[in-house]
Amino acid sequence: MATLLYHWNFTGANDLAVDDEINDSESNLKAVFKSRGTITESSFSRGDNGITLNNTDEKSDDSGYYDGGYYIELEGLNSTQLSGNISVEMVLQNHDRDRKGLYFSRTNSENELTKYGPTLVARYSKKINRIKFSARTRSTEELNYTNRTVDEDSPSIIDDDDEHHYIFSVHYDSSGSSVKIYIDGSDRGENTNPLEEALISPTSSSNIIGTTKSELNTTYLKGVVKYLKIYQNSMSDSQASSIYDSYNTSPYLSNVNNGTNGEKFTRRHDDVESYFT
Repeated sequence: MATLLYHWNFTGANDLAVDDEINDSESNLKAVFKSRGTITESSFSRGDNGITLNNTDEKSDDSGYYDGGYYIELEGLNSTQLSGNISVEMVLQNHDRDRKGLYFSRTNSENELTKYGPTLVARYSKKINRIKFSARTRSTEELNYTNRTVDEDSPSIIDDDDEHHYIFSVHYDSSGSSVKIYIDGSDRGENTNPLEEALISPTSSSNIIGTTKSELNTTYLKGVVKYLKIYQNSMSDSQASSIYDSYNTSPYLSNVNNGTNGEKFTRRHDDVESYFT
């Protein structure tokens, strides 16, 4: 059973500014809303659907890269160890499927020889119109790594700009390993080729939503990010389906006062005390 470790909720009032901090509700780990590079046309906002990243400052050389943009860095994770089986849950909208879209990236620099993993990357691939998820593990002796990706052979096609619920799950034990993608509660891709080893514990130098660690030759997500959760342990099919059903049937508002009258009327509550509170 996957257990929730961290939960960043990006919904809220439209008062967001660059360098604002958003703490997760489980361990108070910091996320920071950031910008970098040259920004002339890009914009952002926040509402009940999450943070809108309207990144439009594409380079003039038709390279497909961007001069700058807005993104979210989960700084609290940079000094936090993640090891063993891990699952990442996200809800977001991708408004531009003509570019590579980085959803979540936990990476280290190749020359950081004392930091070996884990590395997790979830992104949209414009070439194959699919979601790709890869898990990389390094050997502390040889500095080799094994990259296991769910991609071309999976049915993880995204052909609209709608909000979708994603779970990315890594499992490793003595009987085998699996890297899996769930979209809107359904298993939409799996790679069971064996990982070199379990994800190991050292900290990471970069945990980012919406772009890569490098400022050079990169893209920025154009879309809306609602929340991100990280769990200890991999997801079973039944748990992934249950988590999606719970999300899909209940309003997800940071504050019901920000909702419409209809949303306030239909707001569900887990218990009587929260209703009267």
